Formats: sequence, structure tokens, C-alpha cells
Amino acid sequence: MVKPFDIFKIAQNGESVWLEAAQSLDAATARVNALRESFPGDYMILSQSTGKRIVFTARGGIKRD
Repeated sequence: MVKPFDIFKIAQNGESVWLEAAQSLDAATARVNALRESFPGDYMILSQSTGKRIVFTARGGIKRD
């Protein structure tokens, strides 16, 4: 089964590095929050079906597009 939400870490050079996929937006968000505790930085969730992105910044901000 294809997991429709991709999780990326945004490298310091701005490049998105794929980490894993999640079955739901809630699961992807929970995973990003867990990753941020151990590995601070910027992360992105990308919906494969809509192309919409949610960026979680290292300072705690969230940007949707």
C-alpha cells in the first residue's frame, strides 16, 4: 500500500532530503514532532495526492502552501 504523505528534512543548503512516508497526515505530523525532539531543524510534509506542503521550522513555526 502506498503511503500518501512524504516526510523530508530540509538541509542547511535548502535541499529537501526524503526520510520516510506516512499513512495519514496525523501520523506524519506526529513523526515530524518526534524527529524534531532528537534532530532539531526544519521538516516538511508533502501530500502526494494534492502537492500541498507543510513546513515545520526549527523555531516552532508552521507554514502551509
